[in-house]
Amino acid sequence: MFNISIGKTNCRISLLFPAVLLFWMWMDSTGLASFGFLAAVQHEIGHLAALLLCGGIPAELTLSFFGMQMSVQDDPTLRSFKKAAVIAAGPAVNLVAAGCLFVCKVPDVYGMIHLLLGAFNLLPMMPLDGGQLFKLLLERHFDPTRCDRILRLVGIVLLLLVTAFGIALCMYTGNFTLLLVAGYLAMLTLQ
Repeated sequence: MFNISIGKTNCRISLLFPAVLLFWMWMDSTGLASFGFLAAVQHEIGHLAALLLCGGIPAELTLSFFGMQMSVQDDPTLRSFKKAAVIAAGPAVNLVAAGCLFVCKVPDVYGMIHLLLGAFNLLPMMPLDGGQLFKLLLERHFDPTRCDRILRLVGIVLLLLVTAFGIALCMYTGNFTLLLVAGYLAMLTLQ
């Protein structure tokens, strides 16, 4: 892991990240991997821009095998509404980009990448953005133990659905990326 500090933010880059990224792009003969990576970067920039606009500071940015994660310094001024805005900003960027690409009649596949990335991230399972939004909502109505139980149950049900779709996608198209994502989500949901 390579570490560097930028202001008050610790940036960590896994050495596996660039290797996996290059391998993924090398294996992709369609060129869609590059566009998918660009859509993911735009998604994360949406989170970062919203955090900065809300007056927050990222404590840590991590680039790893599974993408970018951002942890925020505990800030009492970053209330639930602002937290929700920061969380929702990533998928919002993707959904707005998808709409713009569809309206401008850019090839459908590019808009579809943004649409799928934004919609998938809104699934109410941790650690996805939708799971974090769902957790903020649950915390307003239930105690932490009950919140965790509900999140875990919803996460397991959605994990089963994502896995089933991943198996079907792999069987019919040979594309196994959704199965890899399901494996990653399983590690985090079932721990």
